[in-house]
Amino acid sequence: MTFLATPSLVERSLVWRNQMVFLNNTLYIGRILSANCVIRRSVKKFLALGCIGAREVPGAFEPIRCTLEFQNITPADIRQLVHHSLGGDITLRLAAFGRHLDSHSKSGTSTTTAVVTRIKGALIDHPLPTIDNCTNGPKTVEMTVNFLEVYDPQSIEYEPLLLIDLVNGIYRPDKDDAKLGITVTL
Repeated sequence: MTFLATPSLVERSLVWRNQMVFLNNTLYIGRILSANCVIRRSVKKFLALGCIGAREVPGAFEPIRCTLEFQNITPADIRQLVHHSLGGDITLRLAAFGRHLDSHSKSGTSTTTAVVTRIKGALIDHPLPTIDNCTNGPKTVEMTVNFLEVYDPQSIEYEPLLLIDLVNGIYRPDKDDAKLGITVTL
């Protein structure tokens, strides 16, 4: 049994469609299989008078890494990555439309929202084409992340869902910007 405090927070099963990947403003759909970022906060142990034992308190963010998995690496991909890594940041943009089941529409689904993720960073390891037993398999490239933003382009007010700018020290949402929502699961 699930109790939701507000009806607007009803969870629906989403299907992501029309997924797009742009690498330095070049469409890479079908070339980049996945992009994976792991975001972790560093934890500091806090000891104070009156506390029994140590308490772990979240601190700043640990360095963020993004792993791109290419279907295979071609000379054009290497040129795209290396050219931008030597002259500045590599920009990655991921976008998708979320659809949910809807009995009132003709197609059975309706568009709920869209999500765009922008990532800027620099290469850690430069890709090289290799011959792996005469097969061209997936290749991974790792990059550091200086800027990460997740937003909904269909919203009326532009407010990022998540913004981490490590260079300028900007993080959104702030702890004061949080909206109240309560979910109780029994």
